[in-house]
Amino acid sequence: MRGLQPELWGMPSSMHAVNVLPFELWREEGVIRLVLSRGARIDICALKELLRVLGAVDPTGRAPVLVEEEDRVEFNEQARDMLRRISKSGGGRPVAVMAYDLTGRVQGGMLAHYFSGSFPMRTFAWREEAMRWIDGWMRSPELRVVR
Repeated sequence: MRGLQPELWGMPSSMHAVNVLPFELWREEGVIRLVLSRGARIDICALKELLRVLGAVDPTGRAPVLVEEEDRVEFNEQARDMLRRISKSGGGRPVAVMAYDLTGRVQGGMLAHYFSGSFPMRTFAWREEAMRWIDGWMRSPELRVVR
């Protein structure tokens, strides 16, 4: 097979491209962990896939999410518009965003302002703080206040 073109042995050339998703998502001790890859550019297709996987991992839509952004993640305009439409439905799951540097804290603050009142969201510099907030959210439903 060495030297043969993919079309010659039954594999279309389009099969060469590997579509690597710009995120990792899993459930750990009742919390959805979402890691956005360094330099990721989230477009509408990636966002739809992220939401599909999120729904598969947590079909109830109630588990809190811990978002870790590695560095320089960008959402394109279509993805931001979709997030805005989704967030308007309100009553969403709590989201803790980890901000490891000034850029992350600024972006986290902008996101919290952007989605203000839609669902509980806070930005944290330390994972332990974020997990305490999430733990309090999970243990005290009567104290849940958005913002």
